[in-house]
Amino acid sequence: MRKKFLWSLLALCLLIGTAVAQNVTVNGKVLDEKGAPVAGASVIVRGTKNGTTANSLGAFTLSAPTGSTLVVSALSFEPQQVKAAANLTVKLAIDTKSLGEVVVTGVGVARDKRTIGIDLATVSAKDIPKSATASIEQALQGKIAGAQILINSGAPGSGADIVLRSYNSLGGSYPLILLDGIQVYDLYSLDLSNVDRVEVIKGAAGGTLYGAQGGNGVIQIFTKRGSRNGGKPTITFASKYTSDNIIKGGWPLVNKYHHYQTDGNGFITDNAGDPVAPDETGLWPQPSFDNLDLTTQNNKVFKEKTYDHLSQAFDQAFSSNSNISISGGAEKFDYALTGSFFKQKNTVRNYFDRTNITANLGIELAKGLTLRSNTQLILQGDDLLNGDRFNVIQSENYFNFDDKYQGYFPTMLIKEAGQRNPLSEFQFHERYSKTNRIVQGVNLNYKLNKFVELDYKYGLDIWNTEGYDYYKNQSAVPQNVEHQQYYGQPKGSVYTDYSRSTYQNSLASLIVKTDFEKDFKLNVPITTVTQVSYDWRKDKRHNFWLYGTELPAFPPVSIANTNSRTGSEGAYEFVTYGAMVNQMIDWGKLTGIGFTYRSDYSSAFGQGSTPFNFPRGNVYFRLSELFKSNLISELKVRGAYGEAGVQPGAYQRQSTVSSANYAGTGVILQIPGTLNNPALKVQVTTELEIGSDIVATPKISEQWMRRIAVTYNYYKRESKNVIDAAPAPISFGAGGQVDNVVNLKSNGMELSIDIAAFKSRNFGWNFGYRFSNPKTQVVSTYLGKPVIKGNYALREGQNLGVFWGQRVLTSLDEVNASGDPYFENKADYAISSDGTVVNVNTGKAQLASSNDKGLMGDPNPKTIMNFINSFTIKNNLTVSFQVDWMNGNYLYNQTDQWLYRDRRSADFDKPVSWAGQPAGAYPLYYNSMYNSVEPVSWFVEDGSFVRLRDVSLSYTVNKIPGLQNVVKSATFTVSGRNLWTKTNYTGLDPEAVSTGAVSRGLDAFSFPNLKSLQVGLNVTF
Repeated sequence: MRKKFLWSLLALCLLIGTAVAQNVTVNGKVLDEKGAPVAGASVIVRGTKNGTTANSLGAFTLSAPTGSTLVVSALSFEPQQVKAAANLTVKLAIDTKSLGEVVVTGVGVARDKRTIGIDLATVSAKDIPKSATASIEQALQGKIAGAQILINSGAPGSGADIVLRSYNSLGGSYPLILLDGIQVYDLYSLDLSNVDRVEVIKGAAGGTLYGAQGGNGVIQIFTKRGSRNGGKPTITFASKYTSDNIIKGGWPLVNKYHHYQTDGNGFITDNAGDPVAPDETGLWPQPSFDNLDLTTQNNKVFKEKTYDHLSQAFDQAFSSNSNISISGGAEKFDYALTGSFFKQKNTVRNYFDRTNITANLGIELAKGLTLRSNTQLILQGDDLLNGDRFNVIQSENYFNFDDKYQGYFPTMLIKEAGQRNPLSEFQFHERYSKTNRIVQGVNLNYKLNKFVELDYKYGLDIWNTEGYDYYKNQSAVPQNVEHQQYYGQPKGSVYTDYSRSTYQNSLASLIVKTDFEKDFKLNVPITTVTQVSYDWRKDKRHNFWLYGTELPAFPPVSIANTNSRTGSEGAYEFVTYGAMVNQMIDWGKLTGIGFTYRSDYSSAFGQGSTPFNFPRGNVYFRLSELFKSNLISELKVRGAYGEAGVQPGAYQRQSTVSSANYAGTGVILQIPGTLNNPALKVQVTTELEIGSDIVATPKISEQWMRRIAVTYNYYKRESKNVIDAAPAPISFGAGGQVDNVVNLKSNGMELSIDIAAFKSRNFGWNFGYRFSNPKTQVVSTYLGKPVIKGNYALREGQNLGVFWGQRVLTSLDEVNASGDPYFENKADYAISSDGTVVNVNTGKAQLASSNDKGLMGDPNPKTIMNFINSFTIKNNLTVSFQVDWMNGNYLYNQTDQWLYRDRRSADFDKPVSWAGQPAGAYPLYYNSMYNSVEPVSWFVEDGSFVRLRDVSLSYTVNKIPGLQNVVKSATFTVSGRNLWTKTNYTGLDPEAVSTGAVSRGLDAFSFPNLKSLQVGLNVTF
């Protein structure tokens, strides 16, 4: 018996030992292709329910049978199967067959993009064009369907007007800008090299989460972070050098011939009959010409030497942009440090420079408790002067702006014509502006358990700006004194200003997640995410300025040394806060529905009593989950309805008066021309969005059409209670009062297609296409009456901001607004070769009367398309280019209208004829179109264009002989921006026009955009 017991005990021990020996404890890490941890990755023993989840460092521990297979998977990555072993490192590749990237903006918490019910566009760092140097706005141009990034100036420091989908207010449509979840002022001065990815929601359907701030859409920037792989830090150095020239267009701006009086040798004479020549101060006489009549033609050749004034007005300029970054981390800590240095010379004169220093630090304080700090220091300065060069263009062809007289470049060129020389400004004018900006974001996140997560974000954006503007004492400058023409005051002036802006954003969130299968053991694949947030924002600004005139002829230059001094200060404060509940319910990966409700209150709300509420609902359904197909890997339909707002101005609800000094006797109060309104409401934008996301893998062969991703959206938007000035009763003592008097609507389609067109061992081709057709229509105005704003009109039933003015008459049967014929005696009129009606007795073109104005054109494009191509050759040579096409928009060429006034337009060289009048370049005919600068249809032109936005060639070397242990890779790049444009527009640049909601498409000779050539080097250590 005893022996049997011992044998049984021995057998049991052997059995237990065998069982123990058949299991192994796996200690592993899950990393992405760059070595960064994949937090939350699932690790399961294949064929069982035994599994675990990787922690925030990508680490996991699991007991598994020896020889078993582990299935490792994570959102946005391709699953991988590996054999169980004591120590494992698993690297997951990005899942290119799905839309499975993780997104945050507009959905509140991180979610798989395949399981959201709104359209959310993303641009990653690898998609940023090589030619984008100055700003994030440049990087986004043409990358997102429905996002209009309107850069209308090449002047250093110029930002962009950003319109997501279409205009939905009159005061501008700039979207809400977030940096890692925290609101900041703008995009322009943020460091482009520090961008990891950009997420964009384009309207109220996604913007409800942001309440009264989200009506114009949202752009969120996510910055680069370090990696917690515990290895050596990664060091990257990049440098670009750029050559800039203005875009000059393909058409001449000014006349090649003239109509002035000449002497026997053909030289232009003045009113005394002498050849024109400058006096000792550089002042030119006015050229002589007879009264314009039907015998005067613009057909005389200049005998004087002529000059290319565009080349004299704008130089070639060079800029540099260098940055260095260091990133890395340990098991519970990561860091990314970046320094960027950008210096840009202006094509007219002087410099703009910016330094960005960034520190992004993350640390795990305790289990489930993480802290992240993101600090950006921005130092920005410039000494730029006035960039207006129209006076150079309108000047006589024989002026040489490089000539000095009595030691100075002349200020005045022709006194009678009021022609000044803007290129002389630098002699008498100095200025600078310095800005120190600190952007600080803090994110504290605590995962209490698998159900509850607490998240707190705080952001601070501080601007300190100092300005200095100094006009020298010019009382000893011969020409200025003799002709009483000065820059600023004759004896000089000094102006200084100081401003400080502080923007704070505090966002506290409670997030509750449940999984009915895993958490409650219910046989239903339901998961829920509930977010409750409180959002507080405060904007506070203060500025003051001092101005002094009449400086002495000796230094130092200061306000204290001026004879007359004045100053003022201003303050601004705005507070808004709101609460939000965001609920999402998913049925597995098949379908989901979400609800959002946000309630906001603000110091800008009229009456100061009732908060505004913004609801949203969204749903998605993934049809691809119902079938398995080798052709269609993703097929989702989605829809969303949401409301968001646009805040009134900080003090538009308060009645205010301005103060002024009255004849030195005391201070008086003045009623403003447009009154504020205590009953002002928030503008509310409602939006319905319907769309689909499709990913197909047709694979026509192993090489062709490996993947096609398509995103389609249709949206319908209404903006109610849009704020504008309405007429006020005489008893108010003002001309108008701001009120909620305009309603707008818009609709359109957006299409994005990305194709992995070809892939072989030595060659790859990727193609992208973006399409949108934005338009905004005026639904109603104050009392239904048209609102005329200069060249533009708000008119019910018309698109927003159409051109409004007098038309050039083109038929002898034309009638006016009352139905009366314009031409009773048709024998006095004829149709010219230009198609216009001309008075045969005077030679003047005939215009509609000033009380018979109408629609002249629409500055809004019918379609916007972008074509993006990238070719990879032998894995180390990349060629890419992007072509942008804006079609169907019209521009008002006011530059040309001004040149018509001065008889300097290139059109004056063109022959024209009519019955009884031989063909000739008649100044009288063209000059009659000027119409005292009142809007005329003659100056409305087709503004459509095709532009080569970006082209680049990059060559990468991964192994450099002798430096293999130091340099990981080096990339050399040659790129260009805006190098080629095809357009029928006769101005310099069809993009260098106004971009306001009600004032779009006006060419008033603003600073042209730049075409740039770049060389760059990027080295990773």
